[in-house]
Amino acid sequence: MGIYDLPVETIEEIVLHADPIDVASLSQSSRLFARLIYYQEDQHMWRWLYLCQALDDPRECVHITGQRRDADTLDWKAELQAVMRARLILDDVSVCRPSERVVVLETLLKLVEWVPPLPARSRNLVWVGGYLADGRLIDKHNVTWEQDADERQLRAKLHVYFGTTPEDTSRAATVRSRAYVYDFRHYTWATEFGPFLDNRRIDWEFLQALRHSISVHLDDAVGEMSLSVTQISMLSDEDWKRDWAGVEGTWDCGFCFCDHLSLTEYNSSATGDGQLNTLMFEDPDNGDVFRSIPLSLRVLQVVDDPNHPRHPRIYFGGDMGEMSSGATMSGFVYMSRDNQVCWRFRSGEQVNPIWSSEGVQVGGLRSRYGVLGTWTTTFHQHFDPVLLVKEDHRGVAISD
Repeated sequence: MGIYDLPVETIEEIVLHADPIDVASLSQSSRLFARLIYYQEDQHMWRWLYLCQALDDPRECVHITGQRRDADTLDWKAELQAVMRARLILDDVSVCRPSERVVVLETLLKLVEWVPPLPARSRNLVWVGGYLADGRLIDKHNVTWEQDADERQLRAKLHVYFGTTPEDTSRAATVRSRAYVYDFRHYTWATEFGPFLDNRRIDWEFLQALRHSISVHLDDAVGEMSLSVTQISMLSDEDWKRDWAGVEGTWDCGFCFCDHLSLTEYNSSATGDGQLNTLMFEDPDNGDVFRSIPLSLRVLQVVDDPNHPRHPRIYFGGDMGEMSSGATMSGFVYMSRDNQVCWRFRSGEQVNPIWSSEGVQVGGLRSRYGVLGTWTTTFHQHFDPVLLVKEDHRGVAISD
């Protein structure tokens, strides 16, 4: 008796216990298997094959913005095929066609941005993290081909989510990131002196340089910026209306800075090709310094946003440092046009704020990762990295 003599039900049972990539190969061996695998009346087989993977059940996943998936419209076959193709390429990048590079990055980001809310453990984050651990896919200096703008942004976004790669621990990588962050030419009116592109969408390459510049100063006592802390934390309907972004509470505000004379010299060192002299960052005893101060923030007002009905603008204010210092912070949180949570705030003396910041919440709402952004004087004369970390869940990172 051959396999073709087996009842269809028995063949299907065998298929349900096979690896999806082997199932795809089997479908190409005969018309019988092609019909059995690709032309069924429903998607029960594809649903089973997907749920057998080390991934989250999509029906239990929530988007980073708090949106839930519609289980009735799930295309199990398309979802599984995209993930399996990404897996195949991650195992052997040489099989990746140029037209697939962006698609693979989008597939991985979808797995990262659609996860079960805390306190559930996300299998997606573990799966993606395992494949990105060596940094080959996300370290842009490991890429040997020419990338277009979309691919560069997606790769940088995935790098920001993942955190530190082996390449990031090298002195050369740190020099490159600091050289980018402290280059005044990246801070313009067109981008509102924040990590944005000219169209006000997020500049993930900028954010990656900011994340790396801050991360070299961090330890577990300050905060962690990695894939494991990007998971969303959901709220009751009442809490959502008042503070969907998790603004209110106690924070640590960390910031990096350089000697301003050295920084001015660095930005005046451009050669004929526009390159700046990075010598100040190549010296291990030079570079920048990290400091942090406590914050206590409270929600002051919530105002409807017609472009984002579920995410009204949240205005906040609070004290910096010791209560007697007189230093304050005020600003607002809003949803950007590309559905990213953004922070804008000023800080300094109550009647004379001297610092202005633009930040981006990385990961899901209220994630333990936090807000990564820029911090500059209100007159935009100097620019330094900053990090905010919430005390109750260690979670906002800002770089300036």
